[in-house]
Amino acid sequence: DPRLPLLISASKDGVYRGVVGSNGDPNTNDVNTIIPFLYGQNIISYPAAGSVQHYIYSDNSRGVFMTYAEVQFFKAEALYKKGDIEGAFSAYKNGVSASLDFVSNPPIGTQLTGTQNYISATAKAAYMAGPCVRQTSATLQLSDILQQKFISLFVWGNLEAWADERRYNYAPSIFQGFQTPDALYPDNAGKQVYVLRPRYNSEYIWNVPALKAIGALQSDYHTTKPWFILP
Repeated sequence: DPRLPLLISASKDGVYRGVVGSNGDPNTNDVNTIIPFLYGQNIISYPAAGSVQHYIYSDNSRGVFMTYAEVQFFKAEALYKKGDIEGAFSAYKNGVSASLDFVSNPPIGTQLTGTQNYISATAKAAYMAGPCVRQTSATLQLSDILQQKFISLFVWGNLEAWADERRYNYAPSIFQGFQTPDALYPDNAGKQVYVLRPRYNSEYIWNVPALKAIGALQSDYHTTKPWFILP
């Protein structure tokens, strides 16, 4: 995926690594395998203010609210569920293409569309024709749409990505490769997290009656499924 070296950074040995949430980086004492910051390859300390970084990691990068790619994935999912597989496939391909374009030319300064051309036309064409992108509507699965949408939302669209995960109850059949953490907090009672608790100072100290009304005083409140995923 030509977006990979722009979205995340490889360790000094050239390997892209991740960690299990809350466990931290087990490689912090090894300069060759420590996981670097997102800003650029091998960056393990904060870069100087004003220095140019890739993707949307520069000081003058613009904030992102929504992208054309995201809207295309909305459309693809809706059409897929409707049964319009050809329409879903078209929107899916548009979404993948637009995501590659966005990462290649992210907004910066006063420009809504940059001119960096991080991803070459050749690299984009190879990816679009490769095994990571479905080539026919007959092979398209809902998981393909959500997978590419997840990639397109990386860094700036995490709340939307989390909403998708919750809508499908974190299903590995939809979110390929997802694994439930080995150890969940005891209050979870084996359940996944579905909501964030209200802010402590303003709510749990000063607004207890309102919290009681929504069940937020329960120890497992954070596992309550929100209204938008209920039948």
